[in-house]
Amino acid sequence: MTTTDYSKRLNSEAFALVEAFVMTHVFGFTLSDPIEREIYLAEERPSNILEAIKNTAKQMAGIPGYHAKNSYHRLIIISMVEQLPLPAIEAITMFLRGFQKQGDSTAEDYLHAIKTLYQLRSMIEPMQDAIQSASTLHGNHGQLVYELLTSAQHLMLTAQVILKNDPRYAKEKFDIAHTHFEWSQQLSQQSHPDIFPAPDGEPV
Repeated sequence: MTTTDYSKRLNSEAFALVEAFVMTHVFGFTLSDPIEREIYLAEERPSNILEAIKNTAKQMAGIPGYHAKNSYHRLIIISMVEQLPLPAIEAITMFLRGFQKQGDSTAEDYLHAIKTLYQLRSMIEPMQDAIQSASTLHGNHGQLVYELLTSAQHLMLTAQVILKNDPRYAKEKFDIAHTHFEWSQQLSQQSHPDIFPAPDGEPV
């Protein structure tokens, strides 16, 4: 795709819809006058959102002279920080589809990554309340429930940071999840050795 083709797509109805959603998200209203709208969209918050979208489109299109990396993950992060509503995410996806080459799935990946992250966020926060309650339970069963819930929470956190392209932090969360799962295995073997037998050669 040439720079001219890219510029034409920025003047399309698809991008105008993206601008309208971004403006409504930031300011609570949109404007039909293009000059007035441009003034508002030049402010820092909407400008940062739109720049992330345009940079992702440039990366997808292979615009000559554009060599920035991780534009896609930057867009995911700013979408999450801004908590863009789903209709805005869908409008961004529709705009990005115009830059996809054959075999490219960036636009769809963006849409489903955001949906997954929103669902994860709605699950992780309540999970902490369950972990807090489980921590007050007595006996092996209570400890087992606590370890399982903590492991599950950190597995979800691992998935969350992987989608945000932070592999080192993902490794840290995965290691925590693995540790708590190993403890839950030991507790299961101690409480119900007939159901959860220890591997051969390992003491219960």
